[in-house]
Amino acid sequence: MVTPALSAPRMWFVLGVSAVLLSGTACRLAPAGEAPRTLAGPWKFQPGDDLTWARPETDDRAWTDLQVPKSWGRQGFDHIFGLAWYRTRVSLPWPANEPVALSLGKIDSAYEVYVGGRRLGGVGRLPPSPVMEYDRHRIYIVPASTRESDGSIVIALRVWRADGKSAGAAGPVEGPFEVGPIGPILERDKLAESAQLALVLLFVGVALFHLVLRLLRPEAAAYGWFGLLALESAVYAFLRTQWKYMVFDDFVTLKKIEHLMIYLVPATFLQFLWVFFSRPVPGSIRLLQVGLLAGGAVAVFTPGLETALGLLPGVQVAAFSAAGAGAVFVVPFIRAGDPEARLLGLGALAVVLTIGSDFLVERNFYVAPRTVIYGFAVLVFGMSLALANRFHRVLADADSLRRELEARVESRTQELSAAYSRMEELALHDGLTGLLNRRAMLDRARAGLAQARRRQTSFALAMIDVDHFKAINDTHGHATGDDVLGHVARVLSSTVRASDDVGRWGGEEFLVLLPEADAAEAAAAAERLRHQIATTEFHADAHQAAVTVSIGVAILEGPRLETTGLDVLIRVADAALYHAKAQGRNRVIVSG
Repeated sequence: MVTPALSAPRMWFVLGVSAVLLSGTACRLAPAGEAPRTLAGPWKFQPGDDLTWARPETDDRAWTDLQVPKSWGRQGFDHIFGLAWYRTRVSLPWPANEPVALSLGKIDSAYEVYVGGRRLGGVGRLPPSPVMEYDRHRIYIVPASTRESDGSIVIALRVWRADGKSAGAAGPVEGPFEVGPIGPILERDKLAESAQLALVLLFVGVALFHLVLRLLRPEAAAYGWFGLLALESAVYAFLRTQWKYMVFDDFVTLKKIEHLMIYLVPATFLQFLWVFFSRPVPGSIRLLQVGLLAGGAVAVFTPGLETALGLLPGVQVAAFSAAGAGAVFVVPFIRAGDPEARLLGLGALAVVLTIGSDFLVERNFYVAPRTVIYGFAVLVFGMSLALANRFHRVLADADSLRRELEARVESRTQELSAAYSRMEELALHDGLTGLLNRRAMLDRARAGLAQARRRQTSFALAMIDVDHFKAINDTHGHATGDDVLGHVARVLSSTVRASDDVGRWGGEEFLVLLPEADAAEAAAAAERLRHQIATTEFHADAHQAAVTVSIGVAILEGPRLETTGLDVLIRVADAALYHAKAQGRNRVIVSG
């Protein structure tokens, strides 16, 4: 009945590697190109309410400058409840025809957002029938009509602060505040919390594994308490992300469950410690546990969030105290040389520090990412290793059985590695065309430029845009537009040299890297590509359609090879492409 427990250390290792790989992949998949523009910094602030303040022409020079994100209650306006306004003007470097999005993080207690005087939406509901909802991040499409003549936009936030909210809970308090092209904004939004999601999956895997062990070994109560703690940590970590709204879209219920986890985790942690070291739970600790459980019940079953929010400072102090009590409890075992006590003490210390940090962030004394999930990760890691170490000392005589299970886990590790290799391969290619994606092309371009500099050879690239692509979509539908992109991708792939790289840059744009091509060779290669696409038949909706492209070429050679960066080269190619389209399309423009 004890066989499954032998794989605990390696199971932790496999799951840990999975979390690291998922987190790393999320980082590498971050959108390339020109990044969105941050809105963090000083905004104009004015207490009160006047809908004319949403208009771009409103004179806000006499308003107060406040930092965003940061609670207005921490910036000298703690006495202000009810409605207040924020305004800022942002210059947009992107063309007027490029769709732009606005990303807003946590704004307490509810808000509406206006751009160019036009209401784009909001979170929660403002007076006279206010509804508090302050934890949701939102992305808004900025209409081109809201831009000023100079290309800038005026963003105005109409914010409501509920009565009784703490000084750290007023206005924009944390999270992303950005504006930029829709693609990068949406991609950042999807990947921003991938690391936390990876930890959630890791916690769930560890929890299920140890809960099963508890069922298989009824006498091993420590496994059950640890599995329960890992599961509670997973729920809390998940509820601290925006992924939760994809599962259940009820802010009050989600917030109550999140608060409940804050009560349950420290109570479960204390129970695990005393069970693990086979010590009776003292009366003071039992009283703390009962208080935590009672507080959790009150927070969950009392209507609304007011009671839960009022109890939050107290439960955070209690959680901090529980982690501290656990750390103190293991000190004698650490002094006695117990290796498991060191691991548990490290985990408890990590939780103490991260809870303390989050306590200050929650009250907006400073703006920083929440870290308690990583404290839980250290704690879960330490507890898992402590259980594994103890188990191996107790079952050292089961060597043959251990080798058999290690072979199985090794096979699973190899399967995981192979699966990750497949995932990484998929991450490098565009799903529609099968070509290299933007991130992969940037990596290839950087490597190609570095090689050109080492060998002192020329380096060129061609930016390609499908002509009248919007008209194709509008006339024949997006499915035909997708077929056009696939058609162009196939022609490019079959026409480029073996040494060239071709990829999808985004939308209807493609990028071709031309290593060791001088100006004449690059121009000839680009013309060959243009001609091949223009003369290759494409059929859509049972009739033939003409597909042409415009191409901008940029070359680096000679002294400029060492002094010009890849971003400049791409901009030059993009400018050449713009000129090609301006001169009638279906042509190649070369810029040295």
